[in-house]
Amino acid sequence: MKKVATVFLLLVLISTAVLSSGCTMTTNIGDITANPSQYEGKEVTIKGTVSDSFWIALLTKGAYKLTDDTGSIWVVCSHTPPERNDEVKVKGMVEKAITIGQHSLGTVIIEKSRS
Repeated sequence: MKKVATVFLLLVLISTAVLSSGCTMTTNIGDITANPSQYEGKEVTIKGTVSDSFWIALLTKGAYKLTDDTGSIWVVCSHTPPERNDEVKVKGMVEKAITIGQHSLGTVIIEKSRS
């Protein structure tokens, strides 16, 4: 019984350490683009390199293409997009199809925060 209590306490301590470390799990972009219906409407965190972007000032909307080792996805933003080749980490909501101005985008991430 003492061994069970010790193992339980150890698991609680490890879980607390992991959760309080502020580590946010990132999702591979390829996983989202390969199975968008699994992620639609869910919040994800992704990271990668900006490979393209556009900004429509009249709509105060824009988007940037984020690329990692597994693929690329457009991230829709309400602030000026980051520069090409910037490394960014994004938290946002997965949506299926978005059109901004003349740009028709497939599955996208609606940006909530960026670092």
